[in-house]
Amino acid sequence: MARTHRVFIPAARLEEFFAPVRAVLSERGVPLRLGRLRPRLELPELACFDLRVAGSVWRGRAPYVFPLMATMEDMSYPQEDGTPLECLPGVDWVVLGGDPAQFSLALGQASSICRHEAVELTPYFEVAGPLPRQRQESDVTVRLRKKWYFVNHAAVTSHLDQLLALPEERWHETGYVAVQDHFETFRPYIEARLVREPRVIVELGCGLGQTARSLALRFPEARVVGLDVSRESLRVAREKFSLPNLEFRECNFADPFAFDDGSVDLAVSSSALNISDNQAGTADETFRILSPGGLLVNGCIFEAFHSYWDFPQSAFTPTRSNLFLADWLAAAQRRELGMELHHWTRAISTHYFASGRLAAFEGAFSRWQEGVRHEPFVPYDYAQCTGFMVAGGSVATPEDLKVPPAHHLDAMEDILAACERLDRAGRELTDMTWLTVASCTGLFPEAVGFLAACLPRAAGVIQGALDTNLLQYIRPQAA
Repeated sequence: MARTHRVFIPAARLEEFFAPVRAVLSERGVPLRLGRLRPRLELPELACFDLRVAGSVWRGRAPYVFPLMATMEDMSYPQEDGTPLECLPGVDWVVLGGDPAQFSLALGQASSICRHEAVELTPYFEVAGPLPRQRQESDVTVRLRKKWYFVNHAAVTSHLDQLLALPEERWHETGYVAVQDHFETFRPYIEARLVREPRVIVELGCGLGQTARSLALRFPEARVVGLDVSRESLRVAREKFSLPNLEFRECNFADPFAFDDGSVDLAVSSSALNISDNQAGTADETFRILSPGGLLVNGCIFEAFHSYWDFPQSAFTPTRSNLFLADWLAAAQRRELGMELHHWTRAISTHYFASGRLAAFEGAFSRWQEGVRHEPFVPYDYAQCTGFMVAGGSVATPEDLKVPPAHHLDAMEDILAACERLDRAGRELTDMTWLTVASCTGLFPEAVGFLAACLPRAAGVIQGALDTNLLQYIRPQAA
């Protein structure tokens, strides 16, 4: 149904946006109205999205925030039917930055698709929160879908002949990055938490097979099965590693695992479970096959890590496609399994981040990582790049386990608080990164107040890092 589309903008930015917006809407035959100046924008009055992710307990609630949500096309969570969020009617828009011309074009396209009878551009001075987190009757429900992707497919395919021709110790010469045997990294957790000799061991996402091979050698009485989606990787694994107790199978995480309930004593995985596009389903399936006393040891990137380093772009939606800890904790609790999370210090490419292609961030982040040594059983915190999830009937869940809540705004408040637990170098890197993301996104200084009002428990951290005066200074450099 056609309706007046409400757009709210900081009063100080009205002049630079009004003319280009009017020009674009005029071309499309959509009237532009100037709303009455509001001393305060009341967040509870905003019409919002009720955001969900298919196959996950994750949820969120927010208006359409430009430009933070305008980058969803570059993220890993498109709407299920492919419709961009800005083209869905019934939700208020809030302008926190960006280029006036780009914004005007996006607004014009949305107004045409949604058949708005008019657009009302309303300036405001301040923001009054909080933003309600529970779904409201007027909310527009949107289901996002986590993209499934095998990041190494092109690389392993192009290097297949070399990997088959070279001995394992020379695989690094091919330039293919996933050639590590992670058994020694897994070993401390296996030895400390596995309560009996395993009969069946499964590696979920075995890649070229090195870790599965080492598990088969370490546990010669066990049956070891390596599962992977990549036929090319499995071809290498089968040709290179032939042991009587080792086999490799093709498996997609979207399908049920071909194991009986409670039949697997040890499941391990490295940088694989995070790519599943059905996190809750994969978690439940993984824990279904664990035997009483069985153990899961999984090392990968957790989505909370990106939520921390991609802020403020991550304020209202996920930014990458990685493991949602809330899904795995919920699945473990349903089966009365305990869970531990430990820090896994390993090199990670900075191109995964919103500011990762900038030399200043790349250098500073790499130096910070180099200063952190990997030691087993160091509790995981959100700012750390990768982690180990250890779960099973023999595992006791610590009281201070760092698992973000299912609601994104609740999670972001917890995640951003990790800044206060970092050393000085980590806090300085945080300030630089958040300012860089804000600058590249083109945020206004007025965005700080909006973010603080939406995330009140993190308001002090946000205001301390995104100093409005400094944001005003660096914003012109965003281009």
